[in-house]
Formats: sequence, structure tokens, C-alpha cells
Amino acid sequence: MKSEVYLQVIKVSENLFNRFGISKTAVDDIAARASVSRATIFNNFGNKEGIIRAVLDENLKSMVHIIEIKAAAKSRFFESLRELIIARLNLINKLKFIVDKEISTELPVISDFRIKLNIVFRKGLVSFFDRGRLRDEEERRLIEGLMIMIGGIEKKISEEGVDFDSDSVSSDIDFYIRSFIGNSSFREVFE
Repeated sequence: MKSEVYLQVIKVSENLFNRFGISKTAVDDIAARASVSRATIFNNFGNKEGIIRAVLDENLKSMVHIIEIKAAAKSRFFESLRELIIARLNLINKLKFIVDKEISTELPVISDFRIKLNIVFRKGLVSFFDRGRLRDEEERRLIEGLMIMIGGIEKKISEEGVDFDSDSVSSDIDFYIRSFIGNSSFREVFE
């Protein structure tokens, strides 16, 4: 499948999954909206779960790219870290179909995506810290705290079905990180 067509199928699928849910989106609907044959879909994705996996993998690739960009911006450490966290929350907010309680707990592909996202994101957070300036235990505590905070926001998005407000999330992130700055070794990293 040509790259353009592949990406078109992914874009159409994501839109349909978000709009109607996974269970109410048929492969025929995806094929029709993407202007490809049903056979093309099955030959390239295998089945609906393969389409879901491709949608999630493309979004994970985008997150990896964002992490690489933000991690490279070490001169703007605090802002880059906040932007990275907000980018992750935007991703979860964008993929509304993965928080569908009826489906998301039943599909291993969605559980696998969440695990991969957490691994990639943790690695991204670790790349923010200069190990020579921050003790491993402090780094672990800060990352664990950030992951718990993010998990709480994601839970609220999924349970209440609400879009998150990046301004209030930004305030929460600022408060959380600034609470660590009181420790002198954290202060060196953030200032």
C-alpha cells in the first residue's frame, strides 16, 4: 500500500473510531471513506484490530518524535517538560476511542498501546534529566510523581469523558514540579 493511502486509511479510521466508537465502525465504512477496497484494507491491515494497531502505532511514532524534540530543548527545561506532558494528554484526548470503557478493556491492542506509551514516555522523562546532577532516587521519585499525576488526569478524561483544559493542567504541572524545586538538587536541574 502506498504511504499516502496507508496514512489516509489511518486518518479515516481514527476519525470514525472517535466519532462512532470501535464497535460501531465497520471495515466497509473505513474502506468507503478512505476510497479503497475492502480487500486493500484486509491485505494491508489484516482485520479491524490491525487497523486499530496501525492507528495507535502512528500516534506513538508522533509521540516519540515530540519527545525527541522536547528532550533536545534542554535550555528550556521546565517549559519543554510541561509541553511534553501536555502533548501526551493531547494524544489521549485525541484518541477518544481508547477510553471507551466497553471496548478498551477488552482489546489487548489498546492495553499494549498504553503500556508502550508509558514506556516511551518514561524514557522521554529520563532523557530530560542529567544523571550527573540529579541522584537516581530523586529522578525516580520525580518521574513516578509525574506519571501518577498524568494517570490521574487521563483517568478523569476517560471516566468523565471530558476534554482537559491545558491551562489548568499546566498549572497543576507547574505546582507539582515547583514543589520539588525546594530540594536543592532539584533546584540545580530546573534553574
